[in-house]
Amino acid sequence: MPTPDEQAAVQAPAPPGGGMAFRRLWQPRRGVFWLMLAFNALSSVMAWALRSEMLSTAGMLVAALLALGNCLAGMWLALRLARGE
Repeated sequence: MPTPDEQAAVQAPAPPGGGMAFRRLWQPRRGVFWLMLAFNALSSVMAWALRSEMLSTAGMLVAALLALGNCLAGMWLALRLARGE
């Protein structure tokens, strides 16, 4: 029969987020980490440019496509870091 401590360990809730912890993303010694941060920062700058309305329609379309591409690239790199690739 398990002790009360063993029962508490078995019944402990799983960490939020399905087990993917922030510490898996925080890897400042890897170049992929810094590239992910650069993509995310560039996406933020492009989103600001889109909201400022200083671009023509064609410029807004190009900036929107580049911002989406940067966002997808940043998410892909974050997944690579989280999986440990």
